[in-house]
Amino acid sequence: MLLLFLISLLSIAASISSPHQSKYVSAQYENYPYPPNNIQPAMFQSMAPPVLQSPSHLSEISHHVFNGQINWCTFNLKVLIAGGGTGEKTIQLVRQLMASKSTWHITHLDLSNASVTIAQERIIALFGKKVLQSISFVHGSLLNLNELLPFEMFDYIDCLGVLHTMSNPSFALSMLNAHLNPNGGIGIMVYAPIGRAGVINFQNTVKLLINNTQFASDQDEQLILTKSLLKFLPRTNPLRLDSWRWKKLQRTIYNTTKDSGLVDLFMPAHDVPMTVKDVYDFVEASNMNVQTFVHSALYKLSTYVHDPILLKQLQDIFATRSEEESFVELFSGNMFHHFFYVTKTSNPISKQHTWTDDKKLIPIPVRFHGPSLSTALRNLTFYPWKNNNLDLFFRLPRCEGDALLKILTFIDGKNSVETIEEMTNGSVQSTDFDFDFCFNSLVDLLNGMGKLFMSKIPAQFEELSVDERAVRTALYPNLPRNAWHYFKC
Repeated sequence: MLLLFLISLLSIAASISSPHQSKYVSAQYENYPYPPNNIQPAMFQSMAPPVLQSPSHLSEISHHVFNGQINWCTFNLKVLIAGGGTGEKTIQLVRQLMASKSTWHITHLDLSNASVTIAQERIIALFGKKVLQSISFVHGSLLNLNELLPFEMFDYIDCLGVLHTMSNPSFALSMLNAHLNPNGGIGIMVYAPIGRAGVINFQNTVKLLINNTQFASDQDEQLILTKSLLKFLPRTNPLRLDSWRWKKLQRTIYNTTKDSGLVDLFMPAHDVPMTVKDVYDFVEASNMNVQTFVHSALYKLSTYVHDPILLKQLQDIFATRSEEESFVELFSGNMFHHFFYVTKTSNPISKQHTWTDDKKLIPIPVRFHGPSLSTALRNLTFYPWKNNNLDLFFRLPRCEGDALLKILTFIDGKNSVETIEEMTNGSVQSTDFDFDFCFNSLVDLLNGMGKLFMSKIPAQFEELSVDERAVRTALYPNLPRNAWHYFKC
């Protein structure tokens, strides 16, 4: 209670000392709600089947925040979507929680009244008005959380693409921390500077032009000017040097997010990208821990350096995980944003707890089908992974015979580690087979790519009709099986 009181006093001071930041950020999202949604409410029901994205899908939260120990069927979950925009993350969580038939309540908070209205309309259109018994919509800034939601506490907080719009991210995260239950966690995304060098360069270009014209206070005219500039952007501009990124930006801006996306990307009211070091600094200043980066393999030297001698030399240089991750960010040059989970420094459940401590945990596959992947890897010694514009390869662990492939076959979201071990041992004809080594190597590989999480309860995978599968294949042509699941209670 004392902590809430002190932060409440600080929030008043913050609102006095930096009034313009909230004012301009609010104006941006009132005029250009993001993510945009131009679909009429009557059309929402015909939207494509759901797809799980990071952060904020239940398997990922369970694994990274609760070490797989949470039972969604008995847990009364309270969630805050801090900066929920037009409802993407809220809808994703509502879909999973409604399918699971668990007990829950979500608070959707956003600075933009227009965005909150759109989010509410979308959710009613998708799930009906009855769902509003489990969802609260709040218009306001998370900097005023104590006034908006006095003494409300949450088990999980989603804060996607918000903290880099704050003049003081540490204070904002401290505010969220004050409303987080002791064993809870927060899923965060902030933009990164190195992979977005072209975007930042163009942002600065637009700022220089706008600040010296009569359009300084007219955002619509600024938008027209920015669109015109993009049409004549030279090939040598940093934004176009990465042809993959440039094509993706064009598809996104002109086909999907349109004006709202263009404003959010190139004309933000406030956008301060963060390096890995910045992430650790502001999280630690908020008395919290970086639990893990999502897709943690991207932050490991071993993903990029395959010479064991050189790898050992480099790893010996870095004393901490954060030092290695900071180096990798510079070395890869490919990180457009950082997705990560944080927990309280005093959180007892955030201490290391793995499947070796509890073999009744169930491995949940995400975006892969165990038997199909086993067949695909049968004649390979490596696992290929395409991450945006970068092709990566992971050496497969050396296990006895085809033990690795058999383990993959038995991973179905229902079999526990204990069951998988019994089934594998029964099918591998060797007395030297080390299940723990083989399984652990596979878990490290797949978890590092965000493809495998541990759970206390089994998952129920998607059951799509022929028409639903056709719609999603058209929208997401490269999406593999098991793109969505829930926990059936």
